[in-house]
Amino acid sequence: MESFSIVNGTPNDSELTALSAVLAQVDARARAEAAGVYAPHNRWGTGRTLAGRPVYNPSAYRNAHFD
Repeated sequence: MESFSIVNGTPNDSELTALSAVLAQVDARARAEAAGVYAPHNRWGTGRTLAGRPVYNPSAYRNAHFD
């Protein structure tokens, strides 16, 4: 990653560290995409397995009553 300069404001050391970390991640992702390397998609919470079938019964609580 190339260096950067702050053009406005006076960030403290922790803010500069956070900005450097974010820019490093953006740079790494851009380089990986340019090289054709892709991370696997996170399928957590989709409710489906790799075969495409639901993991749970979508109408399991249809008749549940909370009085």
